[in-house]
Amino acid sequence: RELRVPKCTGDGVSVGGTAYALVIANIASTNTRRQGLSHTQCSYVRVYDSEFSYTKGTSPECGIDIEPDEGGSCTNVVIKNCRLNNNAKYGLNIWKRTTNVTITSSTIERNGSLGIGTNGVSTLKVLNNTIRYNSATGVVYNTNTRNITHSGNLSYGNYTRLGTKTRT
Repeated sequence: RELRVPKCTGDGVSVGGTAYALVIANIASTNTRRQGLSHTQCSYVRVYDSEFSYTKGTSPECGIDIEPDEGGSCTNVVIKNCRLNNNAKYGLNIWKRTTNVTITSSTIERNGSLGIGTNGVSTLKVLNNTIRYNSATGVVYNTNTRNITHSGNLSYGNYTRLGTKTRT
């Protein structure tokens, strides 16, 4: 990785203030207390070839959290070829007022709860990812999440807190 962002007392990287046309690539944001990467208000953000792992200490404790500030929004976000692992809660959390998100070719594993969780997201593509060994369900599309494409993903060994089980 070209940039290392370790051991931050809050977020490793935060994207907000109406950020527009931003590329985040080749970074490792690890061992942060709150989030590896937060999106609070943004458009056209691309996140490539990066790692967001081992987040623990202050809620929500996710690898990546796309959660717009009240009155804000996030739109047109791509997360490609990233690792989100060993976070205390979710690998990836996507929240209300977020539209047009693509998660592709990434590995989301060994998180303390869900691999991916959503709430109130519109137009979401989850494509060709590996989602495995998360403590709870691999992917949960919650209330008011709509226009979803979920295709080509490899998901296995999730819900580890219940022990090894075969699921479909």
